[in-house]
Amino acid sequence: MTTNQPMEADKIFEDKERTDFNFANHLDDLFNFYDRSAKPEFTKVRDIINEWFVDYPQSEKSELKTRFRKAFSPAFFELFIYQLFTKQGFTLTPHPQIQGTDKSPDFLAEKGDISFYIEAKEATDTSDSEAAVNKQVNAIYDALSKLDIPNYWLFIEKLKIKSTQQPSSKKTVEYLKRQLPDYISNIVAADIQLSDWSSVIPLVVDRADVKLVVRLFPKSAEHSKKESTPTIGGLPGGSGWGYPEEELIKSAVHKKASRYGELDKPYLICINVFSRLGITDTGVKNALLGSLVDSLPSNPNSLHFQRKRAENGVFYSESGLTKTRVSGIFVTSVFPSNVDVAHHWLAKHPCGKMELDFTALKLSYQEFDGSHWQLIPGQGIADILK
Repeated sequence: MTTNQPMEADKIFEDKERTDFNFANHLDDLFNFYDRSAKPEFTKVRDIINEWFVDYPQSEKSELKTRFRKAFSPAFFELFIYQLFTKQGFTLTPHPQIQGTDKSPDFLAEKGDISFYIEAKEATDTSDSEAAVNKQVNAIYDALSKLDIPNYWLFIEKLKIKSTQQPSSKKTVEYLKRQLPDYISNIVAADIQLSDWSSVIPLVVDRADVKLVVRLFPKSAEHSKKESTPTIGGLPGGSGWGYPEEELIKSAVHKKASRYGELDKPYLICINVFSRLGITDTGVKNALLGSLVDSLPSNPNSLHFQRKRAENGVFYSESGLTKTRVSGIFVTSVFPSNVDVAHHWLAKHPCGKMELDFTALKLSYQEFDGSHWQLIPGQGIADILK
């Protein structure tokens, strides 16, 4: 009997009964959450990943499947890149051997007379030390999310870890359980109007190891009836300015540009960017093409300054063009649940040593014409993967 369904060995996620409709915990490992969740939106995620995995080279499946469990996000991005370029008609060979080094780029892409190397890189602005603190914070968030406050959202305004040791989540929760009944009674007695809830005095936990500031906000009748509605309604907002993705992209390219020495084929670096402040068109273009600056008009009789790209993008240094071993850079911010809406940016090196024929790609891209960067129309990620 023939079937189009992948065999179990060809799946990242096995077929099994799933009954967990809960939201993800803050400490959840991505693979474990996707694997156990019975929510329809994550069933779709599993189906997409399993579908892509079927096409991956058989000899490499075991290694990639193991990495999905150990480091989900980088493994997903490699599978995404494999799918994105095979859908454009390329044959991809994982970890090709190249002369002069024992290091291997992620893929060799081939189509007709065209062949080039692809390197997939994840760029994030969370350092190892920040990740350790985040783990402490997420443990407290998970404990707070188990509080039973049926008619109210718990808004966390501040959470400061004062110790290198993990603060006691149990003591924090027990303190709130003791304080919440009187706190809610005082709120009800005050008969506060909905528009005035921001003026409600916060509830503060201040111990030697942690400081926590929370407020309650009433749920709508609809949300109060839902058993699956989360307890936590808001977390402390981040602060920052500028375009952090700009430096993340430049740093990632710097690390990968010369990793394999002089290559015998064009070299495309693909970067998946994650920033706490998000990723913007301005930040990515500043990194790839250079920041926009005002320049004197070419016509001396004109009163209008011209906007142009400064030579401070990733392809430039103080001495001129650099990273010439790189043929182009692809940037996105993709994860399993945004594949159908993820944007991309693709820029061709103005003077790469090994020129890649970008017309063989179906993706839109930026090309320097000698004086300006020009957008060459093409398809987006969703168009190619549909």
